[in-house]
Amino acid sequence: MVDKKKSEISDLLNQAHNNIKQKRFLSAQSLLTKILKQEPYNPEALYLLGLTSKVLKNYDIAYLSYEATLFTTLRPRALHEMAKLAYQTGHLDNALNCYEDLYSELVNNLHTPERYHKLIDALEHIAEIYKLRQNYDAAILTYEKIILEEAHNPFGENKDKFKAYLEIGNCFFSQAQIALAIKYYNKVLTKKNPYYNHALFNIAKINFNNHNLEESISILKQILTRRPSKEIEKETRILLANSYAANLEFSKAVQTLKPLINKQPSTDILERYVIVLFKAQKFTELIALWQSQSIKSSKALPLYLLATQEVNKTLNSQNNYNENFTYQNLINRLSNSKDLSLKFNGKIKNIYKEAKKNLISAYYYGSDNFDHYIIPLVNCGTVNFTKTDFIHVQTVINTKQIADITPCHNLNGEYSLNLQKNSS
Repeated sequence: MVDKKKSEISDLLNQAHNNIKQKRFLSAQSLLTKILKQEPYNPEALYLLGLTSKVLKNYDIAYLSYEATLFTTLRPRALHEMAKLAYQTGHLDNALNCYEDLYSELVNNLHTPERYHKLIDALEHIAEIYKLRQNYDAAILTYEKIILEEAHNPFGENKDKFKAYLEIGNCFFSQAQIALAIKYYNKVLTKKNPYYNHALFNIAKINFNNHNLEESISILKQILTRRPSKEIEKETRILLANSYAANLEFSKAVQTLKPLINKQPSTDILERYVIVLFKAQKFTELIALWQSQSIKSSKALPLYLLATQEVNKTLNSQNNYNENFTYQNLINRLSNSKDLSLKFNGKIKNIYKEAKKNLISAYYYGSDNFDHYIIPLVNCGTVNFTKTDFIHVQTVINTKQIADITPCHNLNGEYSLNLQKNSS
């Protein structure tokens, strides 16, 4: 009878393992529940229930299941899973205690590579928690333990010490102890390893912060020749462009950022690129970028408008001035707005003309970069505006140059704060 029960439980455990491998976690959980009804303290079933409950986001059950195996041979594995779960869910005190217990459990019993890697993982997380709490001295001591373990690693050389050197450098950098930070970054650079470019980048950042622009530029150019990861390449190009810009080499800044512009750049990168284009006086390129990227940025819009003014000045000096240049860019952009086309029945040019004519009698309020006017549509009688009673006209501050036009519903809407009748 006992052998039959053991055989049945063994079969259920095998089925649970197979379900977990196939990611059928609910089925696995059901099988494990059957086992635990027969053997409430079966360590393997409890451990597997912890794994499936974690995946199913039943975190309390997962933690209690792992905890129930702590006094079995599964203790190191359970401690590791408890620590990871506590860290993942933001319970840093529990995570720190579990990782420290795991380190104590493993440090004198490293008879397999798996145990060594778990020990290193525990130390890295302990250090990370100390860093999150800005306890940099404790973090540094923990990273030094990793370096010591690496020196006595019986399973062949790993790259753990180079990551530890990098992180110790970061701890000193965070405390503005620059000389010590550089010392440890240079330790990373003694041999090829996955953290080489990270250390170079941080040294370049230190030089940039200290206005050693030529040195910063030299190091960052070196990183780009070393096939960096996508993330490091992006950060390197941004810092290199900033270094060129600070050195008044704006055209080089443009060329540095250009590869990022073709890769669905963030608004922040587009804004940086617009700024260096403007500083490099590449006005036509800036205008083309604005029209192609549909940039939604309050920082970039004034530069775009100023660029159109500069282009017009150039055309005027060549006796080839086109007074519709800025106007046409705006009309094209407004015409591509589905909202405006629907509200205004596609009569964008009429709206522009009527808006410009009625700025004098509009309701007005100011802001940092623009003047704003709310125009009642009774003044714009040339177009039938269904369900729209007012338009919001945005102009470059202290000018009458129209930057944008949007529909709004009444004088009490979002565009009508601090309104006063315009008397200009």
